[in-house]
Amino acid sequence: MPKHNMKILIVVGLCCAVIGCATANGPKYADFKNQLTKLDNYKSRITLYRTKKDSLSSGLSATIFLDNKKLGKCDYIGFCSFDISPGFHVLKVDDSGGAFGYCEADIEVSGNEEAYYKITPR
Repeated sequence: MPKHNMKILIVVGLCCAVIGCATANGPKYADFKNQLTKLDNYKSRITLYRTKKDSLSSGLSATIFLDNKKLGKCDYIGFCSFDISPGFHVLKVDDSGGAFGYCEADIEVSGNEEAYYKITPR
């Protein structure tokens, strides 16, 4: 294959990969919220969401930790919720790839309370 054709093939392949990463995202909030169960009176719910401002790491899922225990992941332009025990906790979000690091926050939630947190790069 001539070098010129090889360069075109590489550029097309890279463009397809970038487009695929940029369009991967999570569910719409209305669909997401309808799937949640009723919150137990003795639990708290934290919901995390990722905005479009996070496009640099759009191909990565953010990993969510509470008190150093992995709860799950949150996709680009997506939402995730976790029912947790009321009280003081350390919430940590990691980009799963290590390129952008992590963020920790001390949080306090009461019983039957819902709290919302935005995931965005700093």
